[in-house]
Amino acid sequence: MVRILLISALVFAVYYFTSGNPSTNIESRTAYWQQEMQSGLPIGASRTQAEHFFQTRGMPLTPSYESDGFSYASARDTQSQGGPSNFRVQLVVVTKFKEDKLVGVEFPTAPVGE
Repeated sequence: MVRILLISALVFAVYYFTSGNPSTNIESRTAYWQQEMQSGLPIGASRTQAEHFFQTRGMPLTPSYESDGFSYASARDTQSQGGPSNFRVQLVVVTKFKEDKLVGVEFPTAPVGE
């Protein structure tokens, strides 16, 4: 029994120390973007305003896809980081437009480099 516990502890330690530091600032960056959007790009803003908003912050707004009458565009927050060292993620600000007016925003994460 003790042998099984020692092996389990060893396996856990190897995994923990090889997976890297799971440090993250995703939550604080999400809060930052929620505040920025609330004060600088409210719901109802035009697509042109959104493009300018993100461009002035060094994050070009890239068209993503269209679905059910909505169009989506995203901007990657390169200052965000999260996940273990073998699977790093960044925050992505996804904007949703209807007839070129901002109607929603989401803050998912995506693997770095995708």
